[in-house]
Amino acid sequence: MKKHNGSLLSYLNANTRNAAQPVSGYAVQQIDAEKIIPNEKNFYSIEGIEELANSLAVSDHIPPLEVVDNGNGTYRLISGERRLSATLYRIQRGEITRADLPCHVIPPFESQGALSAEQMETLSIILANNYRHKTALDQLKEVRELEPIAKAIYEEAKGQGGLLDETGKNMKFRTFFAEQILSISPTALQRLQTLSQLSDAAKEAFDDGLISKSTASEIASLEQDEQDAFIQGIRDGEHGGTVSDARNWFAQRVAAADDQEERTDVDYDEEGEKNRAQNSDKGDAVPCEENTSEKEADISASSDMPAASRAPSYEETLEKEEGQTVFPGMEREKDTSDADEEVMPEHGLDMKSLMESADNAEKDANKWILGILSELENTARSFAQNMDRNGDTTEAAKWELRSASLRLVIETIR
Repeated sequence: MKKHNGSLLSYLNANTRNAAQPVSGYAVQQIDAEKIIPNEKNFYSIEGIEELANSLAVSDHIPPLEVVDNGNGTYRLISGERRLSATLYRIQRGEITRADLPCHVIPPFESQGALSAEQMETLSIILANNYRHKTALDQLKEVRELEPIAKAIYEEAKGQGGLLDETGKNMKFRTFFAEQILSISPTALQRLQTLSQLSDAAKEAFDDGLISKSTASEIASLEQDEQDAFIQGIRDGEHGGTVSDARNWFAQRVAAADDQEERTDVDYDEEGEKNRAQNSDKGDAVPCEENTSEKEADISASSDMPAASRAPSYEETLEKEEGQTVFPGMEREKDTSDADEEVMPEHGLDMKSLMESADNAEKDANKWILGILSELENTARSFAQNMDRNGDTTEAAKWELRSASLRLVIETIR
């Protein structure tokens, strides 16, 4: 495989390299600062504008900017946005009324090799900012912009056989992108790309220096609301912003969730016992005895009625026709049994409804608990994967064990 020095320019042919990184062979023109338009493709953060404006007030020496003629009287900026911003700031605060800036007007970009004209312009902006100090988020944005460009270069180099190793296999794109284009390790690239998962609050804290790059990578695997809660805790002075602080904060959060789960189980058991006691009071034998007594009273009253005023019973008919004597009390015992059968079904329906209600409540509670445990398990698994990617096998094993324990609890509940 062809060896390179880790520079993106090493993979560009002479024409593409010159187009992406124009030589300073263009005549300097003085252009009105207010006719120079910032380039929307420039994603880098701009800092220290006021300080630079103060410096320009002392010395008017400004290195030439690089611009492209838009053909309508305006110019699109390629290099020199801080200088332009500082000059416009001086006009804004009334220090000067106008300013002409020295500029190199370069030709419009055209497609070169595997790269489109837009990719060539983006590449030119990136190369123009090689000298500057970049924040981690600047680097992340740079990686995002460079990836499709590097992919096009990778496919072109692979087609030319320039990426074959000793075994005849092509280098993987991630390795190529990290080592040959960005001059970093694949692990460092993975850690940098992890930062794309940061919430807005976490990114702001990272930019403000509230958390380090290591801490940002640590919390990037958390849900965004959890990241926001952690950052808010730092701003409120509840805890620090180190990696250790992040791990302790998450461990306490998991423990608090476990305590809440236990309290929920206890509350549910106590409520269940209370409901069972209340329903036991409602479903005791007193109503049945009252109904039975009322039934017996009705039967007794019916038996005490004169024969002429009521229909003869089966026993009386049988005794009259066949001379058989029915066992005394048989009629009342039978009627009492019927009274029990009339009351018990109603009592049975109440118990069935109660059991169904308790069963539904238990299902709802289990569903709620499973939701919390599943979320914690996903977070623990993400932490384990993140630790493993960072090479911290000990912490990765700890978080994997926690994840496995949570999965076991989940399966037990299911």
